[in-house]
Amino acid sequence: MQDKEQVVPRVIRQNPLYAVVFDNRIHDEDSRSYTPFAPAPLVNNSEFTVPHGLSKPVSEALTGLWYCLHLPNAAFETVDVTANVLLKQRELRLNHNILLVPISGFNQELCSAYPDHFKPMLVVCPDSLLTEATEKSKQIGFSLPPICYSAISNENLKAHWKEIHDILIPDVEYLGNEPRLTRRLDSAIVELPRRWLARQFQAGSEQRVAGSTDDLDAFIFDASQERAVLAGTVRLENENASFEEADRQMPQVILEEMRRESIPLTLAFPGVSASYARRSFDDNLRRTIMPMHRIDTDDTWDSSIAHRSDQLIERAAIEFIATHRTLGTSGAGYFMPSVPPDAFAALATLEKHFSYDTIRASSVWTLLGRLDKAARNLWGDYLVGMVRRASSITVFSDFPIGLLRLPGDSAPLSARLPICYRPLTPLTRAIQQELQPAMHIDLGRKMRVLVAECIPTDDTVGLLSRMAWSAVKGTFDEYANGVSIILAETLNRKSLQQAVARHSPDILIISAHGAVVGNAAGLVIGKKEFCLELGFDVPPPLVILSACHVAPRGAGAISVTDLLLREGVFAVLGTQIPVDVRHNAVLTSRFLVNIAEAQADANRHQSLLEIWHMTQSGNAVNDVLSPSNRSLHEWGLSRGPDGQTVLADFMMNRSVGRLRNAHIYEDTEAVLGEMAEEQGMGDAVRNWFRRPGYVPESLFYLFAGNPDRIFVSTLQDRYSRVTEGQAF
Repeated sequence: MQDKEQVVPRVIRQNPLYAVVFDNRIHDEDSRSYTPFAPAPLVNNSEFTVPHGLSKPVSEALTGLWYCLHLPNAAFETVDVTANVLLKQRELRLNHNILLVPISGFNQELCSAYPDHFKPMLVVCPDSLLTEATEKSKQIGFSLPPICYSAISNENLKAHWKEIHDILIPDVEYLGNEPRLTRRLDSAIVELPRRWLARQFQAGSEQRVAGSTDDLDAFIFDASQERAVLAGTVRLENENASFEEADRQMPQVILEEMRRESIPLTLAFPGVSASYARRSFDDNLRRTIMPMHRIDTDDTWDSSIAHRSDQLIERAAIEFIATHRTLGTSGAGYFMPSVPPDAFAALATLEKHFSYDTIRASSVWTLLGRLDKAARNLWGDYLVGMVRRASSITVFSDFPIGLLRLPGDSAPLSARLPICYRPLTPLTRAIQQELQPAMHIDLGRKMRVLVAECIPTDDTVGLLSRMAWSAVKGTFDEYANGVSIILAETLNRKSLQQAVARHSPDILIISAHGAVVGNAAGLVIGKKEFCLELGFDVPPPLVILSACHVAPRGAGAISVTDLLLREGVFAVLGTQIPVDVRHNAVLTSRFLVNIAEAQADANRHQSLLEIWHMTQSGNAVNDVLSPSNRSLHEWGLSRGPDGQTVLADFMMNRSVGRLRNAHIYEDTEAVLGEMAEEQGMGDAVRNWFRRPGYVPESLFYLFAGNPDRIFVSTLQDRYSRVTEGQAF
């Protein structure tokens, strides 16, 4: 039998590995010494940029990092591939694999951590490190000699493309049409992915320069049109259209494909809250913080990036990680203006409201409206169009954009589509996390879930949690063959660490109290052990924090959610607000059920981000009928003449095909109102929607990290899906 690895064409499977080295010997850049706390407000920015916190030595690497984005991310980019493969390879998320490392730590052991199909190819370095980088790259086994910053040119870029092709797949004809270097970084997030696709169609590879936001919007339109050309080509090929017929139909097909486009969208949304700035920087440094705009003519790429203002350094770094993600997803990208200060203030007020003993649902909706008002100038027509056509969003930001409502929508953005959050601060950490090896986690058809009970049994919440999860475990033990749930008593951090080490769960659910202490949002384990960092030796891929306000953003608090990502957890699901333990158990168990159903279907290749969004948006009815609104809750559990509860009838029958994600709560109310009308309770139920009302609790969850790279299928399944029946 042919080995499975052999069925994957080399043009997809081969991945070059690049390295960018920087000098860390003046400043100690050992990441293990990193602390999220500043002992006092910073009074100078000699070591870190303000406000997002990029290490100055790491900023020296930006010139090299941008050069790597112009090199092939996979071998197939150097050859002519079919339009079908070009379209389908989006599913594989073929990022540029770039090792960012201080020269002192650049060694064979570090490179050996990458899979075998990552071929060490080229080192990029400052001129001062060329001799040392040359010696080390030879020892490690990089294929090409290093290039220093002063040698970067279009001619050398062209030569590198050809050399990389000749090393990886010399027996396949070289495509040529190499990209040219980007000069204006403010449009790179749009232009570089467009040029990446255009070169496969032998179109021009020169960057266009945006003189205004109107120019940038025109570039966005052109990028969408070129993606539509690709989709239209595949569509007509699959319909076996003749050349003449395809030529005649193509203009109309392009328009149709532009309307139906659904691709990943990457957003860069910089900015920090005023309260974070006050705590972190003295008056002089705070005065240097300036908002970023979509266009900045000084935002260029050359070897002097690290010697500019902090604003331009941070901008180049944020644009880099967002462009890196956009290229890897073969999607669209957009650099947003900085978060308005009023938006952070409105968010802080909203989060503070949930700290009160009495939470008024009507006030929550009013505060969400205030948040929308503060951010309304962000929504240009092209951005609105991109969001409406997006299949998902990855947002690099310290602001929860999912709470905003798109113009014309009645529900927050997180109801409309899946959103993956990537924190921007500290920016050094954001770059490191984006450049982690582009690995995928495959849950396959089996999954181990560990529920860690961290609340004592003499606490009512702890008792309710155990009752809820015991019931969930019983159900899964009886009906779900692919999911095993383990319940563990973990009343201190050490016992939690031991439980994780013993069971090696795919998913860890931590049932604990959340607490905000000073500037830190963490967990309380047991009666009083406050924890920000959990210290797992081998972190589980996914951690679900069944705890209150562990991911607040309004005041710029340091959160356990962000620090778990630093520990190596692949994705973290947490909340911004206090949540009802029963409601949380229902939501989380539904998430597990949906994962199990996806595992049982061999034809589904969903990521956990997609499955979570289906769970989250589908939970709106449980928000409306939650126990916090006693009248609505009791009515939802009442039974009709057929013996079904209102809730069951809604979910199984009445709501089918009638709920729009962008109006999920409005539509849920409409359907429930009709059902109540049939019972003669229409006025009463509609009044309960307003008084006392309900909180859209499900939308206050944040999924951070890489949940879009945790799949229920295997990588081999996805490779086969892309390459099945294809010629190259």
